[in-house]
Amino acid sequence: MGEVYRADDLELSQSVALKFLPEKVARNAADLARLRQEVRIARQIAHPNVCRTYDIAEADGQVFVVMEYVDGEDLASVLRRLGRPTSDKALEIARQLCLGLGAAHENGVLHRDLKPANIMIDGRGRVRITDFGLAGTAEELAAEGGAAGTPGYIAPEQLRGGAASTQSDIFALGLVLYELFTGKRATDVTPRPDSSRPDSDSSPRTPSSLVAGVDPAVERVILRCLERDPARRPQSAYAVFGALPGGDPLAAAVAAGETPSPELVANAGVEGSVRPLYAGIAVLVAVLGLLGISAIQTPLFMGVGKPSSVLSVRAEEILARVTGHPAPKYSADGMRYAPKDSLSHADSLTTAMGKPSIPLGPGLQYWRRWSPSAFVTEDLHAAKPSLKDPPQSYPGSGTVLLDMQGRLLALEAVASAGIDSSVSRGLNEAALLEAAGRDPSRARRVPPPEAFVAYADTVAAWRLSDSTAPETTLVAAYVRGHVVGVETFAGRSALGQLAVIANDAAPLIQDWVQVLLLVVAPLIGGVLLARRNLRAKRGDIRGALVVGISIVVLYLLHHLFSARLGEIGLFKILVAGTSTSPMGHALIHGVTMTLAYLAIEPYIRRLWPSVLVSWARLVAGRLKDPIIGRDVLVGAAAGVTLPFVSIAAQGAELALGFPADPARLSGALLDTMTGAPSALAMVCLALALGFTRATIFYTILLIFRFVLRNNKLAVLVTLLSFVLTLLDYSSKSLWLDLPVSLLAWGLVVWVALRFGYVALIVAIAVVSLVQFLAWSIDFSSWIAPQTLFAWGIMAVLLGYGFMVAVGGRSLFSDPLRDPVGVPAKKGT
Repeated sequence: MGEVYRADDLELSQSVALKFLPEKVARNAADLARLRQEVRIARQIAHPNVCRTYDIAEADGQVFVVMEYVDGEDLASVLRRLGRPTSDKALEIARQLCLGLGAAHENGVLHRDLKPANIMIDGRGRVRITDFGLAGTAEELAAEGGAAGTPGYIAPEQLRGGAASTQSDIFALGLVLYELFTGKRATDVTPRPDSSRPDSDSSPRTPSSLVAGVDPAVERVILRCLERDPARRPQSAYAVFGALPGGDPLAAAVAAGETPSPELVANAGVEGSVRPLYAGIAVLVAVLGLLGISAIQTPLFMGVGKPSSVLSVRAEEILARVTGHPAPKYSADGMRYAPKDSLSHADSLTTAMGKPSIPLGPGLQYWRRWSPSAFVTEDLHAAKPSLKDPPQSYPGSGTVLLDMQGRLLALEAVASAGIDSSVSRGLNEAALLEAAGRDPSRARRVPPPEAFVAYADTVAAWRLSDSTAPETTLVAAYVRGHVVGVETFAGRSALGQLAVIANDAAPLIQDWVQVLLLVVAPLIGGVLLARRNLRAKRGDIRGALVVGISIVVLYLLHHLFSARLGEIGLFKILVAGTSTSPMGHALIHGVTMTLAYLAIEPYIRRLWPSVLVSWARLVAGRLKDPIIGRDVLVGAAAGVTLPFVSIAAQGAELALGFPADPARLSGALLDTMTGAPSALAMVCLALALGFTRATIFYTILLIFRFVLRNNKLAVLVTLLSFVLTLLDYSSKSLWLDLPVSLLAWGLVVWVALRFGYVALIVAIAVVSLVQFLAWSIDFSSWIAPQTLFAWGIMAVLLGYGFMVAVGGRSLFSDPLRDPVGVPAKKGT
C-alpha cells in the first residue's frame, strides 16, 4: 500500500509520518480511492492507542497521508529482536491493544489487517494500532465478503467467503495475543488437519503447553478469541480487556483521562451469573419485607366498608332519586379522607386486634361526580378529575359523597337545563332519609344549623339518630323544590365539606422542592449541557431515547387507565381527555428527562462509569444479562426495605402515643382502591417515576459535583440535602423521623452508586408500588384482588430478576458433580 517516511513539520516544529503511494499506484484511480478511504476512516478514531491520521495532501505529483509519528518500532520486530516479553509487560500491551481496537469498533470501523507488523510500540512502551489501509465501516464491508488481510491472521469465516465483522477482528486479536504471550505464531504450532478425518482438530496448541507459567485467565481468553465459531468469541475487544487478569477497562479509560463510551461501559464490569444463594437472599429480603408491610397494614383495611363498585352504583341511584333526573354521561370517582376537623366525629383513630392502628374505614369517604360534557381539569398533572377540579358548572352536573357503608354524607347538584324551574317539586324527604341510611320514623325535623350556607329558597334539617350510626343532622337546600345541596353535620362539624379537599395540599417547602427537582434542575442541565454534549459527539442518544420514550409511553398509559375509556374514547383521553393535555403532560416529562439524560450521562459515565454498566447492557438489548438481573433484584429488595422501615417507624410512633395522620400511611393508595384500571394506572405511574426520579437524583448529584469538585463530598451533600429538605419539621416525632430519613436516603445513595441506574430505577418504582397498592394478609376483604395483583407484579419482577441473574444455574449444587479438589467458581 505504500512507504512511510519520517518528516519534520517546519511550521509546528514537530515530527510527523508521511505515507506515500508508489508512483505506479498513485496514478491508479482505484488505489487513490483506497487511500482516501483509509484517511476518511482513520480520522474517525481519536484514541491514545490508535495512530492519529491528520490529513491527505499532494506535492509534485506525489500523494501522501500525514500521520502521527510514533518514535518506536512495530511489535513484530520487537518480538524478533527481544523475544517474548515478561507477563506483566505482555498484559500491559494486550490491554492497550484491546482499548485501541475497541475504540475503532465503537466508531463502526473494522481493521481487517490486525497483526504485529501493524502495531507500533513507542519509546515509552505505549501501543499504537496503525495501517488502516484495508479497514472499512461495518456497513460497507458487510456485503463485500471475501478474505482480506495478511495470510495467517484471517478468520476462518472469511476464508470461507464470509463478510468481515467485529468477530473477525477479535480472531486476529487472539492471534496477536497468542504470539505476544508465547513468542510463537499460532499458525506455526497448529497441527495440520487430517484430510481423511474432516472433524480432526486444527486448533493451535494451548499457550501453557508452549510456555510455562501462562496465567490460566490469559490462556482462556486467547482460546475464546480463537474459537472457530464467531458466536462463541468475546462480544467485543472491551470484553477481552475485562477477561484479562486485573482487567478493568473503565478504570483504564478514566486513568487515561478519557470518557468511556457507552459500548465500553456495556462491555466492562463483571461478567457471568450471580450465585443462586445471593440472588435467593435478595428475593427473600423482598418477600419478607412485603409480608411485614402486609402484616402491619392489614388492620388498615379492617372494616373498610363496601367495595367501590357497589358504592358507585349506590351513588348513581341516590343522585337520580334525590334530583329527579338520571345521571349525565360523563363521570369520575375516587376516595378521600374526611376533613381533619371532622375526623374525631368519625372515630377514625381506633384500635384493631389489640394493636394501635389507623383503620381506613371510619374516616374514609367515597365520591362520584357527573357532568353532561367531558371533564377537562386545570391541573396538568391530573390523570383524572378530582372532587373539585374542574369546577362543577354545567347544568345537570352533580356530586355525591358517601361514607364507606353507602350512606349519603353530602350532595351538590346544578339544575338540569331541561327542568322547568317555574314548576316546584315537593320535598322528597323519604328519598333523602333513605339515602342517608336512616329510619324515617326515627328522624325529626330541627332548625338548620347556622353554619350551613346555600343559595336556596328552602333549607330543611333532620336530626338522625338510631343504633346503626352516631347521631347526625342532615341538612338539604332546595330551589323551587329541586335539591341543590345536602350536608351532614356531627355537632357543628360538617362531615362532607365538598368545598374542602382534605389532605390535598402539600407543605409549601415540598412544592418548591418538587418544582426544583422535577422541572428546574433537569431543564437547566438540559439547556446548558445537552447541546454541548451532542455537538461534541459524546451524548448517548440511544439511551436518551429509551428514557424519553419510556416516560412518555408510561405517562400516557397512566392517563389511559385512569380515565373511563368507555365514556370518553381513546382519542379524547390522549389528546384532550380528562386533563388539560395528557399528551402534553407526557411530552413535558419525556422531553425534560431526555434533555437531562443527554446533559448528565457523559459526565456520570466519566465520574462514576460503573453505575451505567447494567443500563448500557439493557439499552443494547441484552435483556438476559445476569448483571441486569442482579440489579433488578437489588433494586427490588431496597425498594421494599425503604417503605418497610418507614411504615415500621410510623407504627412505633403510634405505639409511643404520638398522633398519626392516616393519609400519611396510605399515600396514593386510595386511587387504586377504586378498581383494576386504577391499579394498572398506578403501576404505570410507579414505573414512570422510577425513570424520572432516578434521572433527577443523578442530576442533583452532578450539580453538587460541579460545585464542590469532589466526588465524596458531592455524595455527602446530596444525601444531606434530600434528608433536610424533605423532612417534616412539624412532626412531633422529629427525633425518630430524622434517623429514619437518614437511613432511607443512605440506602438510596448506596444503591445508586454501588449498583447504578437500573437498580435505582427499580428501587424507586418498587417504593411507589408499595405506597400505591393495597398490601394485606387478609384475603377475605374486598381489596383482596388488589392485594393479589400487587403480589403478582412483584412476583413477575422478582422472577425475572432471579432467573436472569443466576443464568440458569441451579439453586442447589450437586456435590457429586463438582470436580474433586477443585473449588467452585465464585459468582458475581
